[in-house]
Amino acid sequence: MIDASNGLDYLWAQPPASLSPPRQCPCAPPCLCNWTQPQYAAASSALKVTDIVFCEVDVNTTQWLREARWVTRMAATLKAGPRISAILAQPPPGLGTAPVAAIAAQLDELTSLPLVKGVRPDIKPPLTGHFHEAMRELGRRGLVVDINFGFGSPGALGNLTQLVSEAPNTSFVIEHLWGAPGIGSAASPAELDGWTAGLAALAKHSNIRCLQVGGVMAGWGHSAPYAVNRTVVKQRIGAAIDAFGYGRTCFEVRL
Repeated sequence: MIDASNGLDYLWAQPPASLSPPRQCPCAPPCLCNWTQPQYAAASSALKVTDIVFCEVDVNTTQWLREARWVTRMAATLKAGPRISAILAQPPPGLGTAPVAAIAAQLDELTSLPLVKGVRPDIKPPLTGHFHEAMRELGRRGLVVDINFGFGSPGALGNLTQLVSEAPNTSFVIEHLWGAPGIGSAASPAELDGWTAGLAALAKHSNIRCLQVGGVMAGWGHSAPYAVNRTVVKQRIGAAIDAFGYGRTCFEVRL
Protein backbone atom coordinates (compact mmCIF):
# COMPACT_ATOMS: atom_id res chain seq x y z
CA MET A 1 0.00 0.00 0.00
CA ILE A 2 1.25 3.43 -0.88
CA ASP A 3 -0.42 6.81 -1.05
CA ALA A 4 0.78 9.37 -3.57
CA SER A 5 -0.06 12.16 -1.13
CA ASN A 6 1.96 10.86 1.82
CA GLY A 7 5.07 12.86 0.88
CA LEU A 8 7.27 9.80 0.46
CA ASP A 9 9.37 8.93 -2.59
CA TYR A 10 9.38 5.37 -3.86
CA LEU A 11 12.32 4.24 -5.94
CA TRP A 12 10.21 2.03 -8.20
CA ALA A 13 7.12 4.21 -8.63
CA GLN A 14 7.10 7.00 -11.19
CA PRO A 15 4.69 9.98 -11.17
CA PRO A 16 1.47 8.70 -12.78
CA ALA A 17 1.24 11.66 -15.17
CA SER A 18 4.70 10.85 -16.54
CA LEU A 19 3.64 7.40 -17.73
CA SER A 20 2.23 6.78 -21.18
CA PRO A 21 -0.60 6.08 -20.96
CA PRO A 22 -1.02 7.62 -17.48
CA ARG A 23 -1.81 5.02 -14.83
CA GLN A 24 -1.27 4.42 -11.15
CA CYS A 25 2.19 2.88 -11.29
CA PRO A 26 4.62 1.06 -13.59
CA CYS A 27 2.91 -2.31 -12.97
CA ALA A 28 1.01 -3.75 -15.88
CA PRO A 29 -2.72 -3.14 -15.38
CA PRO A 30 -4.68 -4.10 -13.43
CA CYS A 31 -2.46 -2.56 -10.78
CA LEU A 32 -2.52 -4.21 -7.36
CA CYS A 33 0.35 -2.46 -5.59
CA ASN A 34 -0.61 1.21 -5.41
CA TRP A 35 -3.67 0.77 -3.23
CA THR A 36 -4.54 2.78 -0.16
CA GLN A 37 -5.75 0.99 2.95
CA PRO A 38 -9.45 1.84 2.34
CA GLN A 39 -9.19 0.47 -1.20
CA TYR A 40 -7.56 -2.68 0.12
CA ALA A 41 -10.24 -3.04 2.81
CA ALA A 42 -13.01 -2.80 0.24
CA ALA A 43 -11.38 -5.29 -2.12
CA SER A 44 -10.64 -7.81 0.63
CA SER A 45 -13.97 -7.60 2.44
CA ALA A 46 -15.27 -10.82 0.89
CA LEU A 47 -12.18 -12.66 2.14
CA LYS A 48 -12.78 -11.72 5.80
CA VAL A 49 -9.25 -10.36 6.23
CA THR A 50 -8.76 -9.23 9.84
CA ASP A 51 -5.06 -8.36 10.09
CA ILE A 52 -2.35 -7.28 7.68
CA VAL A 53 1.41 -6.85 7.96
CA PHE A 54 2.82 -3.81 6.22
CA CYS A 55 6.10 -4.65 4.47
CA GLU A 56 8.32 -1.77 3.40
CA VAL A 57 8.06 -0.99 -0.28
CA ASP A 58 11.48 0.40 -1.21
CA VAL A 59 10.99 3.97 -0.15
CA ASN A 60 13.91 6.35 -0.69
CA THR A 61 16.52 5.27 1.85
CA THR A 62 16.66 8.72 3.44
CA GLN A 63 12.95 8.32 4.31
CA TRP A 64 13.18 4.88 5.94
CA LEU A 65 11.91 6.09 9.32
CA ARG A 66 9.31 8.44 7.84
CA GLU A 67 7.62 5.50 6.12
CA ALA A 68 7.39 3.50 9.36
CA ARG A 69 5.98 6.54 11.16
CA TRP A 70 3.45 7.14 8.38
CA VAL A 71 2.19 3.55 8.60
CA THR A 72 2.01 3.86 12.40
CA ARG A 73 -0.17 6.98 12.08
CA MET A 74 -2.33 5.33 9.43
CA ALA A 75 -2.87 2.27 11.63
CA ALA A 76 -4.01 4.46 14.51
CA THR A 77 -6.63 6.25 12.41
CA LEU A 78 -8.26 3.29 10.65
CA LYS A 79 -11.97 3.10 11.28
CA ALA A 80 -12.89 0.03 9.23
CA GLY A 81 -11.41 -2.94 7.45
CA PRO A 82 -8.33 -5.00 8.34
CA ARG A 83 -6.15 -3.59 11.07
CA ILE A 84 -2.43 -3.10 10.55
CA SER A 85 -1.04 -5.35 13.26
CA ALA A 86 2.67 -5.24 12.39
CA ILE A 87 5.25 -3.41 10.30
CA LEU A 88 8.29 -4.87 8.57
CA ALA A 89 10.25 -1.66 8.19
CA GLN A 90 13.21 -0.61 6.10
CA PRO A 91 16.22 -0.58 8.44
CA PRO A 92 18.45 2.46 8.83
CA PRO A 93 21.09 3.05 6.15
CA GLY A 94 24.37 1.52 7.22
CA LEU A 95 22.87 -1.69 8.59
CA GLY A 96 25.34 -4.40 7.74
CA THR A 97 28.00 -2.09 6.37
CA ALA A 98 28.86 -0.15 9.53
CA PRO A 99 29.37 -1.22 13.16
CA VAL A 100 26.11 -1.65 15.08
CA ALA A 101 27.18 1.10 17.50
CA ALA A 102 27.07 3.60 14.63
CA ILE A 103 23.35 3.02 14.01
CA ALA A 104 22.21 2.19 17.56
CA ALA A 105 20.35 5.50 17.94
CA GLN A 106 18.46 4.96 14.70
CA LEU A 107 17.52 1.43 15.76
CA ASP A 108 16.28 2.87 19.05
CA GLU A 109 14.02 5.24 17.12
CA LEU A 110 12.68 2.39 15.00
CA THR A 111 11.96 0.05 17.90
CA SER A 112 10.17 2.85 19.75
CA LEU A 113 7.34 2.40 17.24
CA PRO A 114 5.19 -0.34 18.80
CA LEU A 115 3.99 -1.87 15.52
CA VAL A 116 7.51 -2.43 14.17
CA LYS A 117 8.10 -6.16 14.57
CA GLY A 118 10.86 -6.65 12.05
CA VAL A 119 12.94 -5.25 9.21
CA ARG A 120 13.50 -6.05 5.56
CA PRO A 121 17.13 -5.26 4.76
CA ASP A 122 18.63 -4.93 1.32
CA ILE A 123 21.05 -7.82 0.88
CA LYS A 124 24.06 -7.39 -1.38
CA PRO A 125 26.62 -10.22 -1.04
CA PRO A 126 29.40 -10.63 -0.17
CA LEU A 127 28.43 -10.10 3.44
CA THR A 128 30.88 -8.65 5.94
CA GLY A 129 31.35 -9.18 9.64
CA HIS A 130 29.30 -6.03 10.19
CA PHE A 131 26.32 -7.72 8.55
CA HIS A 132 26.53 -10.78 10.82
CA GLU A 133 26.84 -8.48 13.82
CA ALA A 134 23.78 -6.57 12.67
CA MET A 135 21.72 -9.77 12.32
CA ARG A 136 22.57 -10.73 15.90
CA GLU A 137 21.70 -7.24 17.14
CA LEU A 138 18.31 -7.32 15.43
CA GLY A 139 17.53 -10.58 17.20
CA ARG A 140 18.64 -9.11 20.51
CA ARG A 141 16.10 -6.33 19.95
CA GLY A 142 13.36 -8.85 19.19
CA LEU A 143 13.09 -7.93 15.51
CA VAL A 144 12.33 -10.51 12.83
CA VAL A 145 14.46 -10.30 9.68
CA ASP A 146 12.66 -10.71 6.35
CA ILE A 147 15.41 -11.59 3.94
CA ASN A 148 15.56 -11.96 0.16
CA PHE A 149 19.03 -13.37 -0.21
CA GLY A 150 19.15 -13.76 -3.98
CA PHE A 151 18.93 -17.53 -4.10
CA GLY A 152 19.73 -17.48 -7.80
CA SER A 153 23.40 -16.67 -7.24
CA PRO A 154 25.98 -19.46 -6.98
CA GLY A 155 26.44 -20.76 -3.46
CA ALA A 156 23.54 -18.70 -2.14
CA LEU A 157 21.91 -21.52 -0.19
CA GLY A 158 25.19 -22.32 1.55
CA ASN A 159 25.84 -18.66 2.35
CA LEU A 160 22.33 -18.24 3.73
CA THR A 161 22.70 -21.36 5.88
CA GLN A 162 25.93 -19.94 7.33
CA LEU A 163 24.25 -16.60 8.00
CA VAL A 164 21.33 -18.02 9.98
CA SER A 165 23.65 -20.32 11.89
CA GLU A 166 25.74 -17.32 13.03
CA ALA A 167 22.64 -15.52 14.34
CA PRO A 168 20.83 -18.35 16.17
CA ASN A 169 18.77 -16.01 18.35
CA THR A 170 17.40 -14.04 15.39
CA SER A 171 14.21 -15.15 13.66
CA PHE A 172 14.26 -15.13 9.86
CA VAL A 173 11.60 -15.17 7.19
CA ILE A 174 13.10 -16.28 3.88
CA GLU A 175 11.41 -14.36 1.10
CA HIS A 176 10.71 -15.89 -2.33
CA LEU A 177 11.61 -19.32 -3.60
CA TRP A 178 14.76 -18.34 -5.47
CA GLY A 179 17.70 -20.52 -6.31
CA ALA A 180 15.79 -23.34 -7.93
CA PRO A 181 17.91 -24.65 -10.80
CA GLY A 182 16.66 -24.53 -14.34
CA ILE A 183 14.18 -21.67 -14.01
CA GLY A 184 12.15 -21.67 -17.20
CA SER A 185 12.79 -25.35 -17.89
CA ALA A 186 12.87 -28.64 -16.08
CA ALA A 187 16.04 -29.14 -14.04
CA SER A 188 18.24 -32.17 -14.42
CA PRO A 189 17.92 -34.76 -11.63
CA ALA A 190 21.40 -33.86 -10.36
CA GLU A 191 20.60 -30.13 -10.22
CA LEU A 192 17.33 -30.68 -8.43
CA ASP A 193 18.89 -33.15 -5.99
CA GLY A 194 21.62 -30.66 -5.08
CA TRP A 195 19.15 -27.84 -4.54
CA THR A 196 16.81 -30.09 -2.54
CA ALA A 197 19.70 -31.11 -0.27
CA GLY A 198 20.57 -27.45 0.25
CA LEU A 199 16.99 -26.65 1.25
CA ALA A 200 16.95 -29.57 3.68
CA ALA A 201 20.15 -28.31 5.34
CA LEU A 202 18.69 -24.82 5.58
CA ALA A 203 15.45 -26.09 7.11
CA LYS A 204 17.33 -27.69 10.02
CA HIS A 205 17.80 -24.22 11.51
CA SER A 206 14.79 -23.61 13.71
CA ASN A 207 15.32 -19.84 13.73
CA ILE A 208 14.01 -19.82 10.15
CA ARG A 209 10.35 -19.34 11.02
CA CYS A 210 9.00 -19.34 7.49
CA LEU A 211 9.96 -19.92 3.88
CA GLN A 212 7.88 -17.73 1.57
CA VAL A 213 7.13 -19.57 -1.66
CA GLY A 214 6.14 -17.41 -4.59
CA GLY A 215 6.89 -14.11 -6.20
CA VAL A 216 9.28 -15.43 -8.79
CA MET A 217 6.66 -17.88 -10.00
CA ALA A 218 5.42 -15.00 -12.12
CA GLY A 219 8.80 -15.04 -13.83
CA TRP A 220 8.54 -18.76 -14.47
CA GLY A 221 5.12 -18.24 -15.98
CA HIS A 222 6.44 -15.70 -18.47
CA SER A 223 9.58 -17.61 -19.39
CA ALA A 224 8.21 -20.98 -20.43
CA PRO A 225 5.11 -22.62 -21.84
CA TYR A 226 2.54 -23.54 -19.21
CA ALA A 227 3.21 -27.28 -19.48
CA VAL A 228 6.90 -26.76 -18.66
CA ASN A 229 6.16 -24.14 -16.03
CA ARG A 230 3.71 -26.44 -14.26
CA THR A 231 6.38 -29.13 -13.99
CA VAL A 232 9.03 -26.67 -12.82
CA VAL A 233 6.83 -25.09 -10.15
CA LYS A 234 5.62 -28.47 -8.91
CA GLN A 235 9.22 -29.65 -8.45
CA ARG A 236 10.21 -26.53 -6.53
CA ILE A 237 7.15 -26.44 -4.30
CA GLY A 238 7.50 -30.13 -3.56
CA ALA A 239 11.10 -29.67 -2.46
CA ALA A 240 10.18 -26.69 -0.28
CA ILE A 241 7.30 -28.52 1.44
CA ASP A 242 9.44 -31.61 2.01
CA ALA A 243 12.09 -29.46 3.70
CA PHE A 244 9.99 -26.98 5.70
CA GLY A 245 6.56 -28.57 5.95
CA TYR A 246 3.29 -26.70 5.68
CA GLY A 247 3.66 -25.15 9.13
CA ARG A 248 6.75 -23.18 8.09
CA THR A 249 5.69 -22.28 4.57
CA CYS A 250 3.87 -19.17 3.39
CA PHE A 251 2.33 -19.13 -0.06
CA GLU A 252 2.63 -15.91 -2.01
CA VAL A 253 1.49 -15.50 -5.59
CA ARG A 254 1.86 -12.53 -7.88
CA LEU A 255 0.46 -13.21 -11.33
